[in-house]
Amino acid sequence: MTKKLFPTYDICNLNTEKNSNELFSIDHFRGYVDSNPHLQEVHSHNYYHLVYFTEGSGEHLIDFEKFEAKSGTMYFMKPGQVHQWYFKEKYDGFVVNFFDNFFDWIGINSSILQKFRFL
Repeated sequence: MTKKLFPTYDICNLNTEKNSNELFSIDHFRGYVDSNPHLQEVHSHNYYHLVYFTEGSGEHLIDFEKFEAKSGTMYFMKPGQVHQWYFKEKYDGFVVNFFDNFFDWIGINSSILQKFRFL
């Protein structure tokens, strides 16, 4: 399997709450997934993607490797990483999406992202 077989989404492809613009969005995870059913299939993003789970359990497939998804876990994904969720029960949390130039827009040099190894 290759990553290129799956769709890549942009922030403008998302249905989000009012807490968003073309560089940044933040949402409750459950509403985000319900409003964006296309994100329940394997896909990637062209932006940074942070998910924090507050309830539920299941698996999070990232670059074809399985990780546990449960309350208290957080995942950071950089642009281009392929992922998908599999939940066993009711789930929720928070999702934050942003482009690297979001930092430039708020007055912080976007090169700061290179200092974080987890991204």
